Amino acid sequence: MVMESQVDGVEKDTKVFEVIRYRLMDDCIEGVNHISATVKLRINGQETIQGDQGVGPVHALDNALRKCFGGRFPELDDIHLINFKVVNVNGIQDTSSRVQVTISFADQETIWEEESTSENIIKASFDALVACYRRIIIEKCSMELS
Repeated sequence: MVMESQVDGVEKDTKVFEVIRYRLMDDCIEGVNHISATVKLRINGQETIQGDQGVGPVHALDNALRKCFGGRFPELDDIHLINFKVVNVNGIQDTSSRVQVTISFADQETIWEEESTSENIIKASFDALVACYRRIIIEKCSMELS
C-alpha cells in the first residue's frame, strides 16, 4: 500500500513549519510488514525531506517527522506519545466510516492533545500528529517566529 498526500486538511502555520507532502508505504513480504514513511517539510523557508521506518504507519510517520525537525527543536527530545485513540464518529459500521483520531504527547510537566477527523485513518492520524507538533513547538520551543 502506498499513500501520498499534499496535505490540504492541515491548517498551515508557515511560521513554524509547513507540510509539503508525505508518503507512506506498507510492504508485506512473506507475511511480515515493512512500513516506511517519507515526509517533506518547509521549516524557516528551507525544505527538508526525510524517511524512516516504524512498527506501524503512525510510528513511521512520527519517526520521519522527527527526522525532518533534525535537532531544530531540541525540546521535542523529551516529548513522548502517551495516547493514540481512534473513534468512529458517524455511526456507519463499515470501512467508509468517518473516524476521529486523538493523539496525546507529554513531557514531565505538560500534556498536549490534538484531534483530526477524516474518512482516511492515515490522514486523520498524520493531521493530528502535525497539529500536536505545531502546538508543542509554539508553546515549548524557544524558536524566533518570524
